[in-house]
Parts: sequence; structure tokens; C-alpha cells
Amino acid sequence: AVDALTKALDDSESRVRVAAAAALHHGSPPVGPPEACKKGLDILVKALSADDQWSVRYHAADALGLIGKRADLPKEAVDALTKALSADDQLSVRYHAADALGLIGKRADLPKEAVDALTK
Repeated sequence: AVDALTKALDDSESRVRVAAAAALHHGSPPVGPPEACKKGLDILVKALSADDQWSVRYHAADALGLIGKRADLPKEAVDALTKALSADDQLSVRYHAADALGLIGKRADLPKEAVDALTK
């Protein structure tokens, strides 16, 4: 399922990307072989950082938060959430990035940049 959803997050049709991001957000965090999970995280980070649809970005933030609540996230994922909180032009994306960082912070120490972004 991870492979299908990660491929869907790269689809040219925005409705497909939104549905894939929502499925990752509302479903279980990616599980399976480590390389599939890493690819899933990479695609979520890319979606959060670069997708032109705000709804894809906020679902990606939520999915990263749910994953980070249960397992360590790579630095790139925390950095993408921090940047989204500080710089995304959509309030909804900033809100979901803050929520995700809050979930992650309950289980691990956040870098200073993330804490600073949360306290602005």
C-alpha cells in the first residue's frame, strides 16, 4: 500500500494527490520494508515542501505528525514541518505543521529551530 500511495502523491492530478495524502494521514503510518517506509517519508516531505495544493500539504503534515508520534523522523521531515510552520502561505498548513511538531515533541526533543517556530 505504501508504494501505491507514494506513487499517487506524485500524480499529475491534484485530486489524486489529495486523496493519497489524506489516506496516509487518516490511515496507519507507513509500515513495511525500511526502504518502502523511507520512500514514503521522502514523498511526504516533498509533498509538504513543494505541492501547489494546500490540502496536500496539510495532509502531508498530519501524516508526518502521526508517524513522528510513533517513530523517529529523519531531520529532513522535522525541517520541512518547521519551514511549513514558519513560511507556508496557508493558515491551515501552518496549523497542521504546528500540530505535527507538537505530536513529535511529546516523544522526542525537537531542534531549537522547531521550538522557536512553535513559540512565535
